Amino acid sequence: MLVMAESVQSKPNYGIDAPRLLRFSFIAGAISAVIFFVVLFSAVLEQIPKIIVGTLLSIVVTYFLGMGCFMIYGSKVMKLEDRDKTGSGSVVG
Repeated sequence: MLVMAESVQSKPNYGIDAPRLLRFSFIAGAISAVIFFVVLFSAVLEQIPKIIVGTLLSIVVTYFLGMGCFMIYGSKVMKLEDRDKTGSGSVVG
């Protein structure tokens, strides 16, 4: 008896791109945020170095958390918008 398989069209899974990099981005952002608040509320540094270190750490926190959020948005929203614009079922990237 020959059984023919039906071709079932399922919803494509466009998962998150580079999940390890995304995880690293959020972990690095969280660790930087903790260090930022420790430096901000500690009495170890003088006022001027505290401002410099705090500013640099705030930039690092913003970069890592912002990049992580942008990667999720790009994987979940922008990739599907690109697919719909091109009209094809395959998305590169």
